Amino acid sequence: LTQPQWGAYYHFVIDALTRVMWVYKQHPQVMKDDKTLFHVGMVNQVGQAWARIVGIETSMEDEKNRLLDGWWRAKTVYFPPGNACANNKRGAQLLAVEGMQTAAEKYISSTMPESRHTSGAPILLIVQRDKR
Repeated sequence: LTQPQWGAYYHFVIDALTRVMWVYKQHPQVMKDDKTLFHVGMVNQVGQAWARIVGIETSMEDEKNRLLDGWWRAKTVYFPPGNACANNKRGAQLLAVEGMQTAAEKYISSTMPESRHTSGAPILLIVQRDKR
């Protein structure tokens, strides 16, 4: 998902992670393979949590981490479509955003006790941005 702005939260979520949906759609077996790694701009705990929300099984533990940054070589590379800049009033494609929403709803439903979430009820996800 080589469209990272290293450490930039917004770009990680809307630019890199929405591209995961294209990989899901076109190559679902690649997403399920625990040897598949994802080149993104944020590999810390926040990045790991968001990756899990969209369906990437990953963790900070060395052997389970599937997120990469920096320079890498690979034998096989998948290049999902890029996202247009949101500053030009375009942004990520609707299919990718809807896919990300579906993945987030599935994750939240699977991790939230039934007593706190009624299946089919709307879910509100609040993203609080740093004032920097």
